[in-house]
Amino acid sequence: MSHEVNIENQGAGVVVSLYGVITGRELTSINEHIYEADPNKKLRYQVWDFSDVEILEMKTEDIEKLVLQDMEEAISNSNQHIAIIGSSRTLRGVDNLYHYISDCWVKTGFQSKSFNNMDDARSWIASDQPVEIKKCS
Repeated sequence: MSHEVNIENQGAGVVVSLYGVITGRELTSINEHIYEADPNKKLRYQVWDFSDVEILEMKTEDIEKLVLQDMEEAISNSNQHIAIIGSSRTLRGVDNLYHYISDCWVKTGFQSKSFNNMDDARSWIASDQPVEIKKCS
């Protein structure tokens, strides 16, 4: 697998650094592992860094599965921020589709946003803005 997962802030955050060729199956596996590794539901933010990804192989079904995992997690651990870092060339709109589906399905306090760099993502997380529940139109 082409990734590294670092837990930080006593389990309140996780940074997933991805590189090389990444598939939707790998992302859902990583996401599942993150939630299983947090039995006390301390997680408040996730940073998914696609900066070093060469090829991202994802289908709509993969994004839906990620959102379903997040939706299940939100039942017992809402109020999380998910930062996605990467260029539009690498992400090819996958991030926007994730944001849209997540806003429509999760609705229980997960908030996601895309960034071009780690500094901006960390600033957003550090701002500790309350997670808003959005309406899907």
